[in-house]
Amino acid sequence: MALHQFVADAASEPDLAYYDYWVPAGRLQQPTPTVDQAAIDFRWHRGPAAFRATGYVSTGRGLLEVRPVSDQGTGDGLFRTGRSRTAGLELQWTLSPPGRPDRVASLTYVLSQSQRDWGTGWVPWGLDRRHVARLQLASTIARRWRVDILADATSGPPFTPVLGALSLPLWSAGTFTYGRENSVRDISRVRADAGFTHHFNGPGTSRFFWGISLINLSWGPIAPLLPRSNIPFEADGSPLGYERIRRIPVIPTLTLRLEF
Repeated sequence: MALHQFVADAASEPDLAYYDYWVPAGRLQQPTPTVDQAAIDFRWHRGPAAFRATGYVSTGRGLLEVRPVSDQGTGDGLFRTGRSRTAGLELQWTLSPPGRPDRVASLTYVLSQSQRDWGTGWVPWGLDRRHVARLQLASTIARRWRVDILADATSGPPFTPVLGALSLPLWSAGTFTYGRENSVRDISRVRADAGFTHHFNGPGTSRFFWGISLINLSWGPIAPLLPRSNIPFEADGSPLGYERIRRIPVIPTLTLRLEF
């Protein structure tokens, strides 16, 4: 019997989950997801400087996903079907001194919007970021040493607000009552990473590379917000407080690579 995969949805937060649903081929009543895309690209280069501008739009229909617990007004069932629309403009400036390909600086800015319509009007997608700015620096700082720096500044992601609860105590998220989907945004986020790499020659033509990477040097609020479920409240629709799922510190990583 042939099978057809019609939902593959990975989620890492708030709980690690991977939804993978299959049905017998030829028996699925849901439409096949279809996305139409268009993009235009402009490039300019002179001496050590380069510039790139890319504009893009897309529309989709027949999208299928697992219905989130916050969806309390667009129907029932395990899945929901909807439409998508996305538009954006990406600008990138790059600078590399002549004869020094080991030294590169790049600044990228993206202005975009991504929305979904699950039957009650267009709402921001969970991964929508209105503004994204990224700075990348790479350079050789000493013999056989290389440093890479990455800094991101992004608009806060959207999330669905909690208006109150249906009962006491709060045993699960299912007791919450929610507002309009993704109608509130988290604060903007800034994150910086750095990496240092050193290489040396090994036997024959082999080369060894070892280094250390430091992720989240800015100690920024990377994790999403969840309603606080451990505080007293009145079940009268009063707003609840929020807290980060977790605090993420600086994460060091050691690497070792061999080429031969």
